Amino acid sequence: MVKKLIKPGIKLARLESDIESGIGTVGRALTVIQSEQLYKSTNKTFEAYCKERWGFGRDYAYKLIKTEAFVERVSTMVDKPPTRERHVREVLKAPEKKQAAIVAAVQQQCEEEKREPTAKDYRAAAKPFVKETNDQPKSTPVEPESTPVDWKLVRKMAVHRANQCMRDIDDLWNVRASGNPARHDEAIKCIQRVIVLLGDWS
Repeated sequence: MVKKLIKPGIKLARLESDIESGIGTVGRALTVIQSEQLYKSTNKTFEAYCKERWGFGRDYAYKLIKTEAFVERVSTMVDKPPTRERHVREVLKAPEKKQAAIVAAVQQQCEEEKREPTAKDYRAAAKPFVKETNDQPKSTPVEPESTPVDWKLVRKMAVHRANQCMRDIDDLWNVRASGNPARHDEAIKCIQRVIVLLGDWS
């Protein structure tokens, strides 16, 4: 059976409709529009398309695309990754292998305090892992100031990751005990999550 191809103009219209109706995320739609060059149905460049169709520049569009890539990557490690660009922007300042742990720590803190996370929460959680880059004159070397470590936050992150790791190990045991070959993929995912969790603290 031959798969019917969707014309670029029609696919672009569908994605634009999704953006306007709130289906999915803007970043997800823009990722497809940019990667498949669907914008060429109406504009010569992606920058011109974003400006004319949505009223924002290319830089902001790429921030949304980067946010979507972050959400897809981190969603395999945490239940509810942040989807707002300004929240993700703060997390992305930290090394990639620490980002999932930062999100998990903020989520746990806000759940305990019964409130929604803010950009300030993510900024504070990421701060211990962000390297300061202050340019100093070569002629007068200055000792770099060490960023104080929030050990309370680090401990909370470690406890959360340990608990999550134990849950994944329990899930893996349950899958193994079931003896069901059909759950092989589920077992593999459990193992991958445990490896990622351990790697975050290496």
